[in-house]
Amino acid sequence: TLAALFADVLDLERVGVDDNFFELGGHSLLATRLVSRIRSGLGVELSIRALFENPTVAGVAAAMDSSREHDRESIILPIRGKGSRAPIFCIHPGAGFSWGYLGFAQYLPAEYPIYGIEARGLRNEEPLPTDVAVMAADYIEQIRSVQKEGPYQLLGWSFGGIVAHEMAVQLQESGEEVSILALMDTYPAPEDDVAEARNSMPDEATLRENLYTEIGLYKQSSEAAEAAIAHSLTDRDIDAILRVLINNTRLMEGFPPRKFDGDILFFTATLSKQEGGPSPDSWLPYVTGSVENHDVPADHAEMNAPSSAAAICHALAQKMREGDSLT
Repeated sequence: TLAALFADVLDLERVGVDDNFFELGGHSLLATRLVSRIRSGLGVELSIRALFENPTVAGVAAAMDSSREHDRESIILPIRGKGSRAPIFCIHPGAGFSWGYLGFAQYLPAEYPIYGIEARGLRNEEPLPTDVAVMAADYIEQIRSVQKEGPYQLLGWSFGGIVAHEMAVQLQESGEEVSILALMDTYPAPEDDVAEARNSMPDEATLRENLYTEIGLYKQSSEAAEAAIAHSLTDRDIDAILRVLINNTRLMEGFPPRKFDGDILFFTATLSKQEGGPSPDSWLPYVTGSVENHDVPADHAEMNAPSSAAAICHALAQKMREGDSLT
């Protein structure tokens, strides 16, 4: 039954028990559909995270048979847990999920493990971070459980870029090396407009309306994405996501970045760029080195669409290999 559900969602004739859902063309939107079909068809409360970590028919069946829930305290999402080189850690956007980085496994070379970092509060009602610096310190402790020492490679998208930058500063303060700090279309708030930035924060209704893009589902169509969320997330799930999103939005607005000793690899969503708005050079006061920009012809919310992810990963892989050649 599971194999049939996999095949149906992927629009394939058949799927073998050991075939990887994501290697067969699955992505975050299809993953939500599959989980919804498993829940309704088999009456099993399978999580999206469980599918990400067990992306085969055999893996999902084992997860169901084990009747064990995933460690609810873990915020590490192993998108690709194996590889011979140092991993890259991908920090979540505002809604707290790292699903949006899933497709990167198709474009980054196989020797580089990929780990997503997800927000506290998505799976339980634990207290939310009160400051970006506190969040960054927590995430550093988490990534050290995977990689004990540097050089570290960090990637952040939107709100995640603010956190990744602070993580890089804290890692350097502790004597660690950060070889790559990559930011996807994220900008520091102007220091002289802190109050204005906080007052302009969108209300809950607006955040709820845009939830599907915040979760990291690139838009094949807004209707399809919204339908996928409606059928795969419970009301409690959505309330938790909104709680995390509102908190992260408040933390981001007006947070004063510190100075990172190094360069930034930056990716600009050109279709979201506004005349007179922030630019990659907005980060120059917060680095000792350069800001190397790569334009990506996409909206901010579609930086993980296949063509965008391919371009971003191409630039990332080049930087990673340059770093490997120096070690």
